[in-house]
Amino acid sequence: MKYALLLAAATANPLFYPPALSSSPNHNSILNDEVKTSTQHSIEVPISYSEPSPNFNLRYHVDSSCWDGSPEAPIFVSMGGEGPANSASCSSDAKDNSAICVQVEHRFYGESLPGRGDGGASTLNYRAGLSVEANAMDTEAVIAAVQNMFPVQNNNSRPVMNFGGSYSGGTCTWFRLKYPKSSDGCVSSSGVVNAVYNYKDFDTVIKTAVGSTCSKKINDIILSIDSYFSFGQGNSIKQLFNATNLVSTKMGDADFMYMVADGIAMIDQYGEKKELCDGLNKVPDSASDYDKIENLNTIFNNHYGAEFTQGCFYDSECLKNAATADLSSRSWRWQKCSQVSFFQTAPSQVGSMRSQLLTLDALSEQCSYIFGSCDSCTGGNEEFNSIYGGAHPENVGLTNTFSMSFSDDPWRKATVQSSSGPTTDYCYTECDGCGHCGAGVTAEEGAHCYGKASNFIEGVLSESRFAGSWIESNGGGEEYEIEVTVGTNLVKVVGNFGEVAASVFQASIDFAGLGGELMSGKFMNCEQVIVFDNGLTWEKVISVLSSRSS
Repeated sequence: MKYALLLAAATANPLFYPPALSSSPNHNSILNDEVKTSTQHSIEVPISYSEPSPNFNLRYHVDSSCWDGSPEAPIFVSMGGEGPANSASCSSDAKDNSAICVQVEHRFYGESLPGRGDGGASTLNYRAGLSVEANAMDTEAVIAAVQNMFPVQNNNSRPVMNFGGSYSGGTCTWFRLKYPKSSDGCVSSSGVVNAVYNYKDFDTVIKTAVGSTCSKKINDIILSIDSYFSFGQGNSIKQLFNATNLVSTKMGDADFMYMVADGIAMIDQYGEKKELCDGLNKVPDSASDYDKIENLNTIFNNHYGAEFTQGCFYDSECLKNAATADLSSRSWRWQKCSQVSFFQTAPSQVGSMRSQLLTLDALSEQCSYIFGSCDSCTGGNEEFNSIYGGAHPENVGLTNTFSMSFSDDPWRKATVQSSSGPTTDYCYTECDGCGHCGAGVTAEEGAHCYGKASNFIEGVLSESRFAGSWIESNGGGEEYEIEVTVGTNLVKVVGNFGEVAASVFQASIDFAGLGGELMSGKFMNCEQVIVFDNGLTWEKVISVLSSRSS
């Protein structure tokens, strides 16, 4: 018999990337799933990985309900983000691949923080251990624990796919970059890999997304608020918004302007710009400045609730007090101040979506007031971006990563913006209301990119999944041997066919004219054979070279 091998893409099923929770500022990307099919676990991790320090319990969740018991089933890891993680859940792609699903809780969020006796969420502990690097080391430890929980023969390890959206989309990318032996690939949705220090483009995306008429109404209100503050009447505007906690505090003016800017931005960010613009249209252009400002407060109350304007994230006095501050708000602000920045400054007075008071100096001063000195607020974060590659992580060695972004997302300019090679692909979804992490995107609008993501996952996992043709030989009896290079999709057929680089997107190793019946199967890493679904085996696999050992 002759054999031909065909690498086929899986049926495209949309991935589900939960949008960031609007109750947590900016772009929290953790889903608090109500379906409790997962179990909670924890590992001990040190506060600091670089010096002796107390340990604390880091929480993670495992959902094995889709696992079919097979030794080659992958592990799908959802990266921890800037909020609590209360469960793990499996996507359609996880179900298609019989994956073991894991949700990591990021250190210093949720229940994963040192006890009060060890300093809790103190600035000292933040300096010692709240960083992108420490989160990556935690994730590596969790993956090792799950590998031990679901062992395979001969000390082999299961393939691992990492997933994340927004900040956790960034950490997914960075983890794949720095820990390629623990992660076979990453799917990043709205992943903010480019840690922009002075992020003026945040508002330029919003301005384009909402359109000229709506953006002018926003700009008029912002200019009116600035005018009240310049004439010493800022406290009356704070009281109108029920932000009495910001009256006469040291950073109260900048805090208030930050809240107003975010309040506007997040409505667009999560795919609901129509609600914002329709609300602004309820007041005529001829209305007084005060009436327009009051209408914006009504929009905030209707969308977020009355508590939003008094939120701890927008109150430097609250954030400064580690004992009473909201944990997620304080921890995320530290990460902004110390590493990732994303300081959203006003682009210019003409058409600005935020107050001119929100300068780089003012935002840096907030950081210094809350935490004391910090690297980002005194000298920028050029070193961080040089390590992780900024907008082009492929330039510092990134492979096997699929990135997505969406047209109306103000974080879009901080994400990967283009495909840079066969193993670092990118997909952009443009539609009216396409928000952060796919918020506001219909199944039809997202089908193209989500389908490509599914194909990418299948390609990365192709080291253990094949489809092939069982060929009836016209000449009788000849077999071909193959070599498989795991993790690179390189297949070498021993014979006259040479080496064939199998793309992760529906490319095939197809020997024209041989005919045959298409059959699906799996490459059994332990046994070094391909087992087709009908029970036939192909034992002529002469070698398998694993990227994990390189």
